[in-house]
Amino acid sequence: MTANGPRDTPSSRRRGGGRLDLLRWTGHEAREAGRTALAISAYRTAADAGDADALRWAVHLLEADGRIDEAVGWLGRRAEAGGDVRSLRLAAGVLVRAGHADDAVPCFTRAGEAGGPRAFLAAGDHLRRAGHDDAAAVLFRRCADDAHNASAAEPCAAACALIPGAAGRGSRSVGHTGRTPHPS
Repeated sequence: MTANGPRDTPSSRRRGGGRLDLLRWTGHEAREAGRTALAISAYRTAADAGDADALRWAVHLLEADGRIDEAVGWLGRRAEAGGDVRSLRLAAGVLVRAGHADDAVPCFTRAGEAGGPRAFLAAGDHLRRAGHDDAAAVLFRRCADDAHNASAAEPCAAACALIPGAAGRGSRSVGHTGRTPHPS
């Protein structure tokens, strides 16, 4: 920020500025100045107005500040209000990184149901990397069995085959609970 107001940023020059750019810029400046609460507030406001980058920044700062319940709760409300698949995936990622991968499974499942077979592939991969092979195999199988999207079936089947012993397990061990979980 200069004495005459906000300095010009590359994104505002490129897109002609606007409210979302100003909110995101405010978030960046506050973050750099160590004013986390102001940064989160600016990013959340921009995210709630549709800025995907601000959504990721808000979640990152909430998570870094140890405010896991707040991040997951906010993302869950966003998902419930507008069927926001991105918020479901972000909530699941926060839960996995916080050591609550089992609680993330319903978020990943709902994201797959809302976002299609490729969302199941991404969710399964995230769970596999977190060491939850059984839950990952279930999501990979659901993706592979989706008759409406043949292009995703092969990568999902291949991903499932990489999990030791997954071929013999049933695909109904993880279900959709209808709610976004909160860590205990």
